[in-house]
Amino acid sequence: MSDDTSSHENDSRAGKRKKQGKLDKVLMGIVIGGAIGSVLGMTLSPKSGKENRDYVFKKSSETWEKSRALLGEIVTKKQQKKGFWHRLNEFIYRKKQK
Repeated sequence: MSDDTSSHENDSRAGKRKKQGKLDKVLMGIVIGGAIGSVLGMTLSPKSGKENRDYVFKKSSETWEKSRALLGEIVTKKQQKKGFWHRLNEFIYRKKQK
């Protein structure tokens, strides 16, 4: 019986590795495609180099600020949820003690 279990576990691990390998390839393709697209976009743009740099700096600053705000919201919501579950757990635990 342990041979069947270990065989099933090995098959499961192999399947997970295969899925992870596919995900890695997709993510690598996205990163490489984004880099190539950025280089081509900057190279073939009708704007001057200074205009392009200013635009990229402005957009990256805006994206950075939006990301920081979003992260702050996520952290706040996570803390609120943790607080709710913590209070609920304490309530249940007190009921069990009585």
